[in-house]
Amino acid sequence: MIEHNEKVKVQGKISELRDTGKQSLTPYNVLINNNMGNTTLIMSLPIVDFVNLSEVANKKNISETTSLEEEPIAQRPLDITHASRLSFYMMKGLIKHVNEVSYKGKKKPQVLEQLTQILGKQPYVSIQPVTCNIRNCEPNGGDLDYEITDGKVTAYLAQKHRLWVIDGQHRRYAAEMLMEFLKSVRTNLKYPARPKIITPADIGRTHVGAEELEIWEAVYEIARTKSSINVEVHLGLVMEEERQLFHDLNNLTKKVESGLAYSYDSTNPVNQFIKDYLDKNSFKPSITDRDLKEWSEDDGRITRKDLVAINSILFLNKTNSKSAKNNQVKLRINEAQKFWEHINNMPGFGEDGFKGKSILGQPVALKAIAKLAYELTWSAKYNNEEGLKKLYTHLKTIDFSHKNQMWNYYNLDKDNRLNLFPGLEKYLPPEDDSNRDMGFHDGHYMRFGSKHNDIFPLIGDMIRWKLDLPNRNLKKHEKVKDAA
Repeated sequence: MIEHNEKVKVQGKISELRDTGKQSLTPYNVLINNNMGNTTLIMSLPIVDFVNLSEVANKKNISETTSLEEEPIAQRPLDITHASRLSFYMMKGLIKHVNEVSYKGKKKPQVLEQLTQILGKQPYVSIQPVTCNIRNCEPNGGDLDYEITDGKVTAYLAQKHRLWVIDGQHRRYAAEMLMEFLKSVRTNLKYPARPKIITPADIGRTHVGAEELEIWEAVYEIARTKSSINVEVHLGLVMEEERQLFHDLNNLTKKVESGLAYSYDSTNPVNQFIKDYLDKNSFKPSITDRDLKEWSEDDGRITRKDLVAINSILFLNKTNSKSAKNNQVKLRINEAQKFWEHINNMPGFGEDGFKGKSILGQPVALKAIAKLAYELTWSAKYNNEEGLKKLYTHLKTIDFSHKNQMWNYYNLDKDNRLNLFPGLEKYLPPEDDSNRDMGFHDGHYMRFGSKHNDIFPLIGDMIRWKLDLPNRNLKKHEKVKDAA
C-alpha cells in the first residue's frame, strides 16, 4: 500500500496503473474522479490554456475549420449575445480583484472607479466548471499516460488530445473574447468596438492613457496567472454518449424560479433599482417571488419577475434586463422614479382585489405605460416633453376599469368600434396578418392574453389616442393609403 507521504514515483495507464516509460507528452496536474462508475479527470486550467486546448463541436466551428471537418457535431449553435454577457461578467470579476488586491491600501485612480461604475459592483464573481471529452483516447483513458509522485497525479496529454466542450461553450468563447479584448487594449492602446465588453461609447473615449494602461496590465496579469477554469474531462466518449451527456447536463437540472433568482441577484442594475427604490420606499404593493394565478386570491401584490419586465421596458425599451448596463440605468433613475410615483398614486393600486377593479392589476397594462414613458422620454424618434407631462397629468382621467370596452376593441364589430371610439383605428397599426388577439372580456373582467409583447404596444396606442399624444402609426396608415 502506498502512503501519500512516501517519496515514491509510480507510472502507468490511468485505467490499469502499469509502467509506460513515455515522457514526450505535456504534463497536467489532475485529480482522478469516479463519476457514476466512469473515470474522469478534474483539471484546473488558466483561462488562456483552456481556450488553447479546447474545441467546440458546433456546426459553424466544424464547417469552418478544415482540420475538424470529420468531427461529429454534438453542440447547439453559439449564442454570441450570451457569450458577450459572460465576458462582461468575467471582466467584472477581474476588475473587482484589481480593486481589492492590486490597489489595496493605495489611492485608486479615477478611471478605476469609472470602470467599476460601468461594470457594476457585485458581492462575488465565479465561473462554473466546464465539462469536456477527449474523443481520441480509449474509454476511461485506457491508453493515457499518468504518473503519481508523493500522492500527486500527473496526466500526460499529446497535442492530439483536444478537450471537446460538452457543457460550457459560451464560457469558453467568453474567455476567448476577454483575452482578445485585453490584447487589443494593451497592443493598440484603444478601446475596441468589438468584442463588446467595454466600448468607446461606454467609457466616453477611444484612446487608453498611461494610467489606464497600468490598470489593464494588472487585469491581464490576473487573467493570465490567477484566473483558472475547473474542467471535468470525460475520456473516450463516442458521439452518442457525448450528445446524451450534453442533453442531461442541460435538461435534468431544475431551473430557479425567476422571482427567487431576481431576489438573490445584486448585480443587474434594473433589478437593483427595484431593490433600492421600490423595496425600500413607500411602494404600495408588496413584492412577491411567486405568481398568484387566482384573481380571487389577489391581495394587491406584484411579482418581482413582472417588476423586472416592466422596468426593463421603462429603462431600456426591452422586455428583459440582461443587456442593462450600470451607467445607462444610473442616468435614467430619476425619470423611472417619476413613473413609479404616478403609478403608485393611481386609485386602488396595491390594494386587495385590485386586479378585479382595474386592468392596471395586470402587468401587461403597466408595461404599456412604461413603454409610453420610455418613448416620450428617451426615444430619438418619439421623445416629447409635453407629451410626457400630459401622460402623467392626465393618467388618472383614463378609465382603466374592466367595463371600458376600449380594452376589448378587437372583439367588437366594426360599427361598434367606429361609433364608440372614432379615430382610434388610425392610432392602432393597420390591420394585417399580425396578431391582434389581446384577450377577451368574460362579462365581468377584461382578461388580457399571455402574448404580452404583442399586446402592450396596442394598449399604449389606445392611451395615446385617449390623451391625444403623437400617433406612432400615422405614417404606416399613409403608406397603406398610398399603396391602395
